[in-house]
Amino acid sequence: AFIDGSNVYGSDADTAELLRTFEGGKLKTSDGDLLPFAENPDGSVGPFFQAGDIRANEQIGLISLHTLFVREHNRLADEIAERNPDLTDEQMDQRARSVVVAEMQAITYNEFLPALLGRNALGPYRGYDPSVNPGISNVFATAIYRFGHSMVSDKYELLGEDGELIEGGELALRDAFFNTGPVLDNGIDPIIRGLATQLSQEIDPHVVEDLRSFLFGPPGAGGLDLAALNIQRGRDHGLADYNQVRVDMGLEPVESFADITSDPELQAQLAEAYQGDVNNIDAWVGALAEDHLPGAAVGELISTVLTDQFQRLRAGDRYWYQNVFAGERLNQLEHTRLSDVIERNTGIEGIQPNVFFSPDAQPPHRPSGPGGQNPNGPGGQQPLPLPPQAEPPFNQPPAPPTGNNQPPANPPANGPNGGPNGGLNAGPNGGGQGGNAGQGGQNNQPGGQQGQRQGRPTRIVAATPANEFAQAADEVFTELG
Repeated sequence: AFIDGSNVYGSDADTAELLRTFEGGKLKTSDGDLLPFAENPDGSVGPFFQAGDIRANEQIGLISLHTLFVREHNRLADEIAERNPDLTDEQMDQRARSVVVAEMQAITYNEFLPALLGRNALGPYRGYDPSVNPGISNVFATAIYRFGHSMVSDKYELLGEDGELIEGGELALRDAFFNTGPVLDNGIDPIIRGLATQLSQEIDPHVVEDLRSFLFGPPGAGGLDLAALNIQRGRDHGLADYNQVRVDMGLEPVESFADITSDPELQAQLAEAYQGDVNNIDAWVGALAEDHLPGAAVGELISTVLTDQFQRLRAGDRYWYQNVFAGERLNQLEHTRLSDVIERNTGIEGIQPNVFFSPDAQPPHRPSGPGGQNPNGPGGQQPLPLPPQAEPPFNQPPAPPTGNNQPPANPPANGPNGGPNGGLNAGPNGGGQGGNAGQGGQNNQPGGQQGQRQGRPTRIVAATPANEFAQAADEVFTELG
């Protein structure tokens, strides 16, 4: 459930060991500084890659972002080893990892979420709260976080340094599923340039044909219907209907299709599909059909569920980066953008500062920092004093919580207050995977209630005592100057 880099490092000890070189704290790679190849049942390797998340090979945008953060880990490990060669491999690995995870968290909350919800939707960080259950809710995993499927475009554009398509650089999405060839042939630079340039599809009930008829099919063949899968998944999980989910999230129920959308054509389509009954709409469909909130790229229900989930993920994580790092170290992380990670680990130069928006639709820089996460966040023209809970040198995370803390039955609604809108960038594969990078990085992938045991989610890094984690993170920035 946590944003802990599990897409890079794995969610279990066996996967974590499989990905490590056990030399210099580094992760395995293959030729071209790409992900390592997975071993096939017959002992051969390739053409598929091995990563912390088994879904990494699903499409080339996802492969590229997994590769990007593996490179970032190894870059940090090299710098740590150069400055302190007496550290063990384990120490180098954990210290590089602590920074990568912090970068993922900062990018997710300072760039990705404000692009979707508006600048101040989540409010400022108020510290670790052991009473908060950060577990992933069923409605978030099964329906609402799958809003990104609506944003996916039907093609990839692989761009060269001149911003133009490379030879053979237009790839239909239907031909990109489990196709590692474009990555092996061209590396990740052309793919990431395209992701940072293409516009996403609008968040609405429409899904491109490549996801409706060709999902997961090999190039040139048919496949599954992702929209149908999403609807059926919600029913299989026993999700309440759209109107009941609104009530459960503290919102007013709708009384007519016109309350959902101002588009008469969409009103008629919903009425026909659901036999004129607004209390019979599937949650995923109804959420996508809502008019967008001012300053946001989503409607009220998606905004409310995402705000609730990401607030709990942050407040209930005792290893949250703002709870571990402080002073100049925290300020450095707050100023880290996904564009910085891209330029440090690829040959791409001069990419737009906020890659979640297209180059010609960059949001304005404001002193408060995107999302209101921290006054020293990215975009701040004049750094402000650090809050009291972030005094240097470092904050020791509290002791782990005890007991089974459950989220409230009806979490309070928190809609965004506005912010940049328009020109929302494609992100990885049209934005649907954008959360994996920043996000995704975060790995907040939908996955039901997996990972929850005894009412609390688990993760590998939790085996490290809080004070040791804090010391390791502090030393990383000491070593890196």
